[in-house]
Amino acid sequence: MKRLLLVLLAILLMLSVAACSEQMPQPPAGDAPEAEVPSGDVPGDGIDFIGDEIYHETDENGNVIRTEMTEKYRTLEEALTQCTHVCKAKCVAVVERDYRTEYQFSVEECYLGSHTGQTLYVVAENIDVTVWETDYCYNHRDVVYEVGESYYLLLRRKYGADEEGDRYVNGAGNLFLPVGEVDAATMYGTSLFEHTGLDATVSEAELLAYVTALLDERKS
Repeated sequence: MKRLLLVLLAILLMLSVAACSEQMPQPPAGDAPEAEVPSGDVPGDGIDFIGDEIYHETDENGNVIRTEMTEKYRTLEEALTQCTHVCKAKCVAVVERDYRTEYQFSVEECYLGSHTGQTLYVVAENIDVTVWETDYCYNHRDVVYEVGESYYLLLRRKYGADEEGDRYVNGAGNLFLPVGEVDAATMYGTSLFEHTGLDATVSEAELLAYVTALLDERKS
């Protein structure tokens, strides 16, 4: 008899809870509360939130002084598909500006684009880059070009044309490829040959032939 009473009480309790749940208002589907934006991501807090991948730090006048961003890892071969210009060029001048360095190049030979015999400007801004799902990180100003030296450049067009010419950025993981010094070539701050299917024993002529063949495939 005692056990029967306990069972009846349990059933009554379950019915009571169910009735209360039906009376409580439920939020409509899709009306879940929005996540709160962290205070540091609010424009005006010193860090201008642009998106999930790019942050700009500005000074009191609104000038960008430093940028943090993330990017997808790309091999040399994959980077070639993203570049707008690939060329061999000599560094003829370096101009230090607020929070960025501009390198002036005289193009000696162009493999992608149409700048042979012309001048172009490569901009190295104060941008800290973290590469997704890797240990690679770098700053765009880590690569330094010397006046009078020639380099192979893999570039992406950044700014529109003006009275001084277009502006470009390094388009291949901070690639550094000095002419005549393939052994010194780097990408993501490590040996270039860690990021390509080529063997580290290739000659400069073989590397150039490989790159131009990939570019020809892209053009076709």
